[in-house]
Amino acid sequence: MTIRPFSKLTKFIGFASLAIVASIATIGVGAADTTNVSLDITGGQLTVYAGDDNGTTNPASPNAANHDICTPANITGSTVVDTTVSGGSASSVTCSTNENSLLLTGLTVASSRQSATARLDDVVFEDLRGLATSSYTITATVSDFTAGVGKDITLGQNPDTVTSDADADAPTLTDANKLFAAVNASGGTLTVLRDATAITEGVTNYTKGSNTTVVSSATPVTLLSTTAAVRPGRVALDGTTVKLRVPALVQAGSYTGTITQTIV
Repeated sequence: MTIRPFSKLTKFIGFASLAIVASIATIGVGAADTTNVSLDITGGQLTVYAGDDNGTTNPASPNAANHDICTPANITGSTVVDTTVSGGSASSVTCSTNENSLLLTGLTVASSRQSATARLDDVVFEDLRGLATSSYTITATVSDFTAGVGKDITLGQNPDTVTSDADADAPTLTDANKLFAAVNASGGTLTVLRDATAITEGVTNYTKGSNTTVVSSATPVTLLSTTAAVRPGRVALDGTTVKLRVPALVQAGSYTGTITQTIV
């Protein structure tokens, strides 16, 4: 058998193939690149939810201490909202007019002044603006009351011409003997329901309002304030007492008014 040597062309092709294989084997070894990723988080709202009489010391209430966060639209739509406390069992409430209503103690017509009282619970505020810390003050104003045309209980008036109102909360000096409302948050309970970090973060920086008498529906009463910036979250104030001074010989009727809570 005759062995013929490789032609120059055959040798060239063979070497070229080896070179290609070697080159492929080294592609991508130790190589890296990155893709940039972005996340945009939009801040929400700072919101206060109206108080009601569904409180911890009112066992007759169907939703005692439910800390609801019902907006007027939620109440109209009977929306179910989540009320779970951080670290607690899942809970919710079906929004209704019970979640923004307060019933003062009933009275009968009398020949001397009387006081109607109630306990205001579930004043809940929530900060979803996405800030690290913030300071807050929550105030309340009490409106005049009416039961229709000619049936009014107007703060700052003296319709029964009293000359010495001995009630402990009665105003003095130039406002003496005027009809008044008294709001007292000092004996209330503050609960941090949800917090950006530990539940105890910043709680000592909250201060409850003092007992305050007002003779005008335009005068705000402080329910709660902060002495230093606190973590954002959801916080509830329960147990504020409300008193309305009613004149002697008041006309019988179903009187209504409003307590407006505001974050300032």
